[in-house]
Amino acid sequence: SVTGAAHSAAASVSGAAHGAAGAASQAPARAKSATRGNPLAAGLIALGAGWLIGSLIPASAREQELAGTVKDKVQDNAGALAAPVKEKAQEVVSNLKPAAAEAAQSVKATAQDAAGTVKEEGASSAKHVQGEAKDAQSTVRESR
Repeated sequence: SVTGAAHSAAASVSGAAHGAAGAASQAPARAKSATRGNPLAAGLIALGAGWLIGSLIPASAREQELAGTVKDKVQDNAGALAAPVKEKAQEVVSNLKPAAAEAAQSVKATAQDAAGTVKEEGASSAKHVQGEAKDAQSTVRESR
């Protein structure tokens, strides 16, 4: 019957509620027995529970105000700390520019010298080959 089904459903809900209440009331005792002799585990459980509860509670207006103040101070200090670093970096770049220009000039001069040497060697080799060719031609004519 409908009444019997309703009573049965009510009894099931009531039983589930009592079971959940019993489990919740036993949770501290279970946690205590599980962490007995292990303070690190107890600390981690407490930290996790605190973090969970803290994340569920919205920040108060005062907390938001303080967070904004801290954020502003951090940004101000970051700018103040970044200025000397930027200045030093620019100084290093300025000090390296002349050395880099000198090194580039040295490489350019070395490359020009090498190109001149290659040109001279090429011309000398060409003259040598021409001379050898003339000698060979003369030898061939004489042998006829």
